Amino acid sequence: MKASIIGAGRTRNGIGEYIGKYLHQHGASVTSVLGTTDETSLKASFALRKYGIEAHSYTDFDAMVHAEKPDLVVIASPGLTHYDYLLKCLDWGLHVFCEKPFIWGDHTEIRKRIEDIFEKARKKRITVAMNSQWPFSLADYEKICGKIRIEAKNNFFVRMSPFSPGRAMIPESVTHPLSVLYCRLGAGKIE
Repeated sequence: MKASIIGAGRTRNGIGEYIGKYLHQHGASVTSVLGTTDETSLKASFALRKYGIEAHSYTDFDAMVHAEKPDLVVIASPGLTHYDYLLKCLDWGLHVFCEKPFIWGDHTEIRKRIEDIFEKARKKRITVAMNSQWPFSLADYEKICGKIRIEAKNNFFVRMSPFSPGRAMIPESVTHPLSVLYCRLGAGKIE
């Protein structure tokens, strides 16, 4: 399987580099990275070398896909870019592994947009998955932080140190505690 990574750099706190490492360790060929500038793209490509990955660097999505012909695209760029890249991947018929948050920004009708993405993917037989590590790491989290007890009325808090200040920290942070709650309690409603 050939994979391309959007956002493989670690300018602030991205995990694209580590997803690339994981894919490589499990037999995928990470052939390219996409960055916003030549400098960031080359830096991300160079960072992957320590894992034995030789990835070409790009700044244009269509040029990367045309040249590399990946089977899978990892979207690990900032949350505000996810929606557009999801649509581009669907247009190209590419499988997607998307970092949280799946869609963020000023989009209206987010639920409908997500349903449309999955409907298009289903019709094209494309797998679209969101990275959610908590189902696999919750047991270790509870060893460190204590058991999450489910009671009639719970209080839940998480202390985090996002790199972004103000409103910008919300998409960088809130997805993690929501993932823990989803993993432990299942689907719910935010009010």
